[in-house]
Amino acid sequence: MNRIFEIQPHKTDSRHYMLAVAELWLGRWWWVIALPIATCFILAAIIDMAFAFVALMMLFIVIPMIMSFLYFYYALTPEAIMAMRNKRMLINPYKGITVTYEPADTDDSVPAFPPSHVNWQEITEIEYRNHDIMLHLTGSHYRFILIPYDAIGTHERQTKLADILSTIPHAS
Repeated sequence: MNRIFEIQPHKTDSRHYMLAVAELWLGRWWWVIALPIATCFILAAIIDMAFAFVALMMLFIVIPMIMSFLYFYYALTPEAIMAMRNKRMLINPYKGITVTYEPADTDDSVPAFPPSHVNWQEITEIEYRNHDIMLHLTGSHYRFILIPYDAIGTHERQTKLADILSTIPHAS
């Protein structure tokens, strides 16, 4: 198991990245959305029906505006930009993950990113999802690396990567 494991060049499209951020954000802050709406509906049932209209306005006007703000807030982070760039990953069972960013094909105005390295100690959790593996990193709840199963390759390669990831010294 001392071989370096290479993951094919891939990039995460904005839809998958922002869906992952939304799942993390809603999993943590769902009550911020549900509590005021539920309170308004309860007040509508007890005090005045006008609160039901307030709840509906919050649901269809205020919440979408907040969600669009959150979209742009997280879509413009360096992590999002680097996730959406074409990259190649080398996984060393002893040293960590080296991410090498491929140059952009058509746009010369986009600056090249230097290679980045993730030590095994920076990985706090590994989550196997439907279409990818999410490696949660230290520093923020929304700092992670997505590795699509398509970029890993065959089932045997996916099993080999899972074996490598199961032996690393991470938090969970």
